[in-house]
Amino acid sequence: MTSLFKSTKKSVVHSVGSNPINNQRDKQIRIDISSKRLMREIGDLMRRRQNQQLTANFTIELVNDSLYEWYIKIYEFDKESQIYLDMQQYQIQFVQLHALFPEAYPFEPPFIRVVTPYIERGYVMEGGLELLTKTGWTSAYTMESVIIQLMASFVKGQATIKATKDVNKCFTKKSAINSFRHIVRIHDKHGWVDTPLFEG
Repeated sequence: MTSLFKSTKKSVVHSVGSNPINNQRDKQIRIDISSKRLMREIGDLMRRRQNQQLTANFTIELVNDSLYEWYIKIYEFDKESQIYLDMQQYQIQFVQLHALFPEAYPFEPPFIRVVTPYIERGYVMEGGLELLTKTGWTSAYTMESVIIQLMASFVKGQATIKATKDVNKCFTKKSAINSFRHIVRIHDKHGWVDTPLFEG
């Protein structure tokens, strides 16, 4: 193994692969692809909402006008679900999510976390969403389908709003990322215990 690693052929391949010009070009190609895809999805979502064609009641907002960072507000869930009943009880208008898109989107999934209110269960751990990992992800998924599936997972997982003095308490980004990484490690080691997102 050592001799192969030190061979001339291997060295040439390594040198070419680490060429900063090639790396920069590849990075720009990824950014171009992801930017075009995100612009198309944003346009489709806004047009469909304006025409009242969305299959769920949610809105999106760009954070600091960045294509790669969204706030998603979900206003309504299944009326028989616990999270809907909790929202009515605590007079909470929406559940806010925060989406961060990688440069490799749509070939890699976005990182999405719950911001507020403080939700327990529903595949949520400290704000991190258990179901949105690279497992089962394909570039064919749109953000509309992702949001709808996440809403369904809240209902299926019996998400509930934590009954505290401050029901609008926010999850922190740090806690969500740490929780998400922990979830990924568990699934990488043991596989899926619960049904993953995009089942079937």
